[in-house]
Amino acid sequence: MTVPVPAPLVSIIVPAFNAERFVARALRSALGQAYPNLEIIVVDDGSTDRTAEIVRSFSDPRIRLVVQANRGQAAARNHGIRLSAGKYVTFLDADDAYLPAKVERQVAFLEATPGFQGAFCDAAHFYSRDPRTLLGRRRGRGSGDFFRDLLHGSMINPNTLMLAGDLVRNGFLFREDRYYPEEWELCLRLARAGVRVGHQDEALVVVELRDDSNTAMEIQWRLKRHTLEMSKAVLRSCRRKLAFACLVARDPAGSIAVTAEMIPRPLGTILRGVLRVVPPAPVRAIGGRAWRLRQRLGFYRIETPAVVQAWARVLGDGAGG
Repeated sequence: MTVPVPAPLVSIIVPAFNAERFVARALRSALGQAYPNLEIIVVDDGSTDRTAEIVRSFSDPRIRLVVQANRGQAAARNHGIRLSAGKYVTFLDADDAYLPAKVERQVAFLEATPGFQGAFCDAAHFYSRDPRTLLGRRRGRGSGDFFRDLLHGSMINPNTLMLAGDLVRNGFLFREDRYYPEEWELCLRLARAGVRVGHQDEALVVVELRDDSNTAMEIQWRLKRHTLEMSKAVLRSCRRKLAFACLVARDPAGSIAVTAEMIPRPLGTILRGVLRVVPPAPVRAIGGRAWRLRQRLGFYRIETPAVVQAWARVLGDGAGG
């Protein structure tokens, strides 16, 4: 008689900071996975609200709450990784959600392709004001050796990533000393080390876009500044983004300094003169609208029935925020 092989354990790492409005939705989406063999490690990163209380209200034994002093999202993810025991490790931000097939599809992919040590899927997005309208991004994706693709930008949302547990526990952690897209830096290190990561062309994760989230306009100046330091290969592109983001974030001096490095000196002199005269409020208002328009133009509406219906079930289960 053939003895069935048990499904490998998957560790879901949930970093949470002041996430009382969203963490229940994230946990319900994790518990609602079609794949049952899970450990869900919630790392409360020094929250001052009811985050820990809400996590404790879940009675499912697969959920484990760990509380640490506030050290940042990367440190919270790393803490969870070190505590994990899964053959595979995946990540879920406390304000986002999985669709029910996420873990199952990624485990199936990795078990069927032993040459790969990681997988990432697509992500759907929605604006807080319209949670039932899902949006996708038109981006090329590569599998296997994806270093060249990564040089053009951060193309892997951390919620979509699943990696071999031994790989991350033995050194491939998130960088904690800077606040920037740390998942981009991690993926670049993985690619440089020859780790093969496969792309699954389906949306299995849903990401919320809010004014106070990490996708918000207000913090883009910090993200882009640190990105410049991380990757010389995208230096000029990131300088343009940083100049615009500084301008929007009430830092015209920073915008001028960065812009002056990219354009001929006479044009830089003219720009400095214009920005000293123009009041910052209208510049910020126009820049903010341009930023949001740029973001919206990068999306298309997802109408795939399976994705829309799966997300409706998550919202219908009381997981809406």
